Amino acid sequence: RLYRKVAAWRAAVASSQGNRSALKAVSETVPALCAVLSSAEAGSDVQREALVTAAQLLSALEPGEGADELEEKVWPLVTAASNASDRSQLLSLIVPHSVERGVDELLKLEPTVLETLLNDPGGSLHASWNPAEVADAVADIVVGKRQENLEEIQMRMLAAVATQAAAFGKVAGQEQEEQWSKVLEKLGKYLFIALTDSVLVESA
Repeated sequence: RLYRKVAAWRAAVASSQGNRSALKAVSETVPALCAVLSSAEAGSDVQREALVTAAQLLSALEPGEGADELEEKVWPLVTAASNASDRSQLLSLIVPHSVERGVDELLKLEPTVLETLLNDPGGSLHASWNPAEVADAVADIVVGKRQENLEEIQMRMLAAVATQAAAFGKVAGQEQEEQWSKVLEKLGKYLFIALTDSVLVESA
């Protein structure tokens, strides 16, 4: 019964995309959704459905519409996951809808766990994320930290999304091209350096 209720909220969120008045009405479910996130059994279908619904709302809500309350519930659930595998599964549900924070959390995974996630092209992560948005989030992390070089795991994530760029671009069109242009502007010098690095050059 609770699962059906959360599924109905998720459907309402999906149908309200691009419609601010409809989304505002959906945002009224935030307190109830937060309550479900707090009480649902870890790893249950209800929790997974609630997390995806919350993530979709996070990508659409304006300040003051409940995003802060959802953030306070969603990310502690991810970081409190009992093991890295469970954490990666939760992140694969959330990252496509909350890219910036999600990518930051992905890069905190153990390299072997993240590698497994990145090498699963049929997984929910690859099926749902926007490659250019993910690459841009990685670029912002690199620039924000004022790194001298790309880290190996960052390079591998960029390589993973780059392999999907062509297929996704056929659907996204011009917008996708513009997003990738911004990524290259931010990371151009880092990619050039990667070509001279014996560890990074394979992914570059």
